[in-house]
Amino acid sequence: MTLRRLVADVGGTYTRLGIAVHGVLASAGAMRFRNDDFAGFTDVAHAYLARQAGVLPQEIVIAIAGPTTAVAGRLTNRDWVFSAPHLSAEFGGAEVTLLNDLRATGFALSRLRPGQMTLVGEDPAPAPGANSQSLAVGIGTGFNVCPVCPSADGSPVCLASEYGHAGLSAGIAEALQRIAPGHRAGRFATVEDVFSGRGYKALAALWESAGKGTGFPEVYLGLLARLTRDLICACQPDAGVYFAGGMSRFLLGGARAAMFRRAWREAGQAAPVVPGPVWLITDDHAVLYGCAGPVTPGQP
Repeated sequence: MTLRRLVADVGGTYTRLGIAVHGVLASAGAMRFRNDDFAGFTDVAHAYLARQAGVLPQEIVIAIAGPTTAVAGRLTNRDWVFSAPHLSAEFGGAEVTLLNDLRATGFALSRLRPGQMTLVGEDPAPAPGANSQSLAVGIGTGFNVCPVCPSADGSPVCLASEYGHAGLSAGIAEALQRIAPGHRAGRFATVEDVFSGRGYKALAALWESAGKGTGFPEVYLGLLARLTRDLICACQPDAGVYFAGGMSRFLLGGARAAMFRRAWREAGQAAPVVPGPVWLITDDHAVLYGCAGPVTPGQP
């Protein structure tokens, strides 16, 4: 029997779907849908499957930009909820797995090829050993991270996190005051308030309204470099930091990678950390690759 798995990456703005066969994503068939055009996930999934020549999945794995359990999940930045039993009934008894989207990104790290990411930090460190850790960082409509550690058999253990809701460090809060002095209390209280699509947009508007002219992207990347150093101090990902998500590609793609490297070196003078490479995942389907293979459900 051909085992078909519907894989989904459900963010605050877009949902990406694909079909995996025996653990391999058919990337040519992956599609992206704007969430504003649908009332909920089941509508998106039916619209996708209707274009797949009647393919019915035996399994469904859904990565959600928000907290999950083994049987339920919800989006943080959109009023969509997910029930594994209801979804199974909706799609002919398929086995349904729910997991957080950054955990899915963590599972993808060992499945991505070199051409699906690019180096944006310093030169890579020597080849990591068996106990090395990685850190997946997702910046899109929201923000989150996932520490990834190897298990005894070498398979990845992707740890739960909702880091976007954590408060800002003192260093970032101080730098933020120089960008947006006198901003409304509480507007930029958490990591996600600053490091997300809406955070970038709000800070850029404040920068422009203050008449500061050009240069905002480089200033913002200075904040991101500080955050990256904080994350490395906390998580010690000697095998690398891997940025994923639409905002990550916007912030770190092309010529802006050089801006980030400059800011990275400057931030490091004040906060030295264990060195390691910083990568940008350039493949828009990275989460789907993570959902295509073995995953462990039921944690945020």
